[in-house]
Amino acid sequence: MNRTFHTACALMAGLGLSLPLAAQSQPVRDLKEFVCATTLPSGKPRLLFVDALDKQAARRLADRVPMADGPGKKVAARSVQECIEPSREKFIDPKAAEMLASTPR
Repeated sequence: MNRTFHTACALMAGLGLSLPLAAQSQPVRDLKEFVCATTLPSGKPRLLFVDALDKQAARRLADRVPMADGPGKKVAARSVQECIEPSREKFIDPKAAEMLASTPR
């Protein structure tokens, strides 16, 4: 299980959110890694890595998980443009694809 899953679960717990009942009953091995292209309220583009059961769940997480938008400032995304499964898909937006290519993993 990777760090992103733990972070998302911790953030969800901190926000008073829990995994849907269906997700709670799923074995962890069914989770897939997704990368979501988002825009912060400041207008900055960000990639968010999340583990989820499917794209819809990844998008919901990306819409709620607070991200750094300056020193000590955490905010939810203003918008989520696209979530992909990087092992199988590529971003439609060339800027998001370039950000992913330059992100160390």
